[in-house]
Amino acid sequence: MIKVHCIAHRLELCLKDAFKETYFTQIDDLLTRLYSLYRRSAKTWRQLKDLGEALEEHVLKPTCAQGTRWINHRRKTLVALASNYRSLSVHLLQGADEPGQDKVKLKAYWRQLTLSKFVLHMVLYQDLLAELSELSLDFQADELSLSSVRSRVVASQTALLRQREKSGPYLRPVLNAFTSTSSAAIFEFKGVAISHHSTSDEAFRHQRVEIVNRITDCISQRFATFSTDPLLLAAEIFDPHNMPENISAIDPYGDEEVQRLCEHFEPLLLGNGCNVAEVEREWLRAKHDIHQHHRKEAFLVLWHRMLTEKRSHLSKPPSSHQDCTGLPCLHSTKLNANSQLSRGSKETGA
Repeated sequence: MIKVHCIAHRLELCLKDAFKETYFTQIDDLLTRLYSLYRRSAKTWRQLKDLGEALEEHVLKPTCAQGTRWINHRRKTLVALASNYRSLSVHLLQGADEPGQDKVKLKAYWRQLTLSKFVLHMVLYQDLLAELSELSLDFQADELSLSSVRSRVVASQTALLRQREKSGPYLRPVLNAFTSTSSAAIFEFKGVAISHHSTSDEAFRHQRVEIVNRITDCISQRFATFSTDPLLLAAEIFDPHNMPENISAIDPYGDEEVQRLCEHFEPLLLGNGCNVAEVEREWLRAKHDIHQHHRKEAFLVLWHRMLTEKRSHLSKPPSSHQDCTGLPCLHSTKLNANSQLSRGSKETGA
């Protein structure tokens, strides 16, 4: 068998490594503290909501940024933080000016929240997680094929690398405001005046490039097997969307890959009574039928039927018991659960 670690979890481990010792860890820490602040006290949460109403803003309740499949959770938490930014900063500052045991803590939260370095990294974080959360959700889909993993990784890395120089939709307006007000040393974000003093344009650009490089490098390392493992690459032939459009290219398509898979799994196939010598012939008939009738069919739907229906035909069966020798591909695709190709495909995890 081929052991493949859960790709959604692999992505989370990858990002956990990439975010270490970056400013994002400080943002994560503040997100957790704010979640705890408003979760433990109904009074504090009510005050924030009332303040939002007074400012004519809809306040979103802070949510937990941790948990299983945390990438999308963190994206949603950042969305809430950016949406609540004005109300939150005013509320924290009001709390810091009132007597109480939390005043020092609330003032520290406010100072961090209103740093230019925090604001710039927060919106950069939003842009990066918008792409990464979509990738994570794709990886959690049941119908994902092996070839789709590789193509989605490449597409996401390309999108992320673009953000080294080209700002995303969350960062762009904030960075423009930051750079255009350098002489004044103050810019505005969500109606709150932000001082430039905590970072410079040059320092932020350097940190931005470094963070994106760390993320893409970690992704390359964690998902390298999908581009280098000969068995995983061979299994991509079973995705009907990878088949060539030109019928003349079908005859040689996948022959070497099927042979490679059969050689690797030969002891297992033989042990289950598979006649390996018949696989080549069945593959030839199957790929012609898939090309003609099922090339646009979903990967999981196609192979689930092939591997589970006892007398399943890839081509649609006739509506009666009439002689069907005139229907193309019908007799050439009697691939049931005991067929040699079905056994080989099942063992590859394709």
